[in-house]
Order: sequence, then C-alpha cells, then structure tokens
Amino acid sequence: MAEKQSYDRQLRSIGQSLEAQRIRVFELTKQGEEYSVRGEPEQETSLLATLRNWQKRLRSEGMITSLTYTSRDIDEI
Repeated sequence: MAEKQSYDRQLRSIGQSLEAQRIRVFELTKQGEEYSVRGEPEQETSLLATLRNWQKRLRSEGMITSLTYTSRDIDEI
C-alpha cells in the first residue's frame, strides 16, 4: 500500500499537472481516494492552434477536459 500523502502535496502535484496542460480554470472534486478535475485548456492565439481546436470540434472531442488522479498517479507526478 502506498504511503499516505499530505493533502497539500497531493494538490500541489495536481496543480503542476494542470499547469503543464495549460488548464487554468477548473473544478476539482475528491471522491474517496481519487480526485476528478474538469476544466478547459487556455486558448492559444496562433493560427495552428485555432485549426487544431476547429478539428477537435469537428471530431466531437470538444474542448472540456475531464481528468482523474489516483494516489498512484499523484506519486508519479
């Protein structure tokens, strides 16, 4: 069994992961030992980014991201 981590360390790890994915505004919920995050990546202003976003919408991937972090995930961050 993994060693129990402190709450601040878990949140710091999740925050670093979200920052790397350019997710600035999000909703964080804790369900048992897992954290769920729902948010939207920051908009890029380049033409290439605009085309990528357009393609995602066409493929119905949407722009909202939903992530789940387990204790193991947090240890690996």
